[in-house]
Amino acid sequence: MLGRVGCRSVARFGTDCLGRVGSSHACWIGVVPAAVILGVHTREKPLAAADLDDLAARTAGYSGADLTAVCREVAMFVVRAVADAYPGPEANEHTDEVSLSPAYFEAALETVEPSLG
Repeated sequence: MLGRVGCRSVARFGTDCLGRVGSSHACWIGVVPAAVILGVHTREKPLAAADLDDLAARTAGYSGADLTAVCREVAMFVVRAVADAYPGPEANEHTDEVSLSPAYFEAALETVEPSLG
């Protein structure tokens, strides 16, 4: 089974990602759950009843980059919807109406295809 790999620098181990002794960094590598990746990319954004755990369960074959693309596509759907609803600069006055709804996530999953399967 393929997983999503994440790497972060960890200063307390005394080696870096390449294994050089004496460096102040080390690498932790592991599988990052899809819900965590989706949570990072939707943090501080208004979610309208979107269940990220349910969405993550349906992303088999999606890499971390694919999940990032899904979130970017959701944002574009939302922006287009507000821009279509209000003429010109008036759309800027309605940013409070922006929310990432489950329908936008569904549309994004249909648009972005998984690259791992």
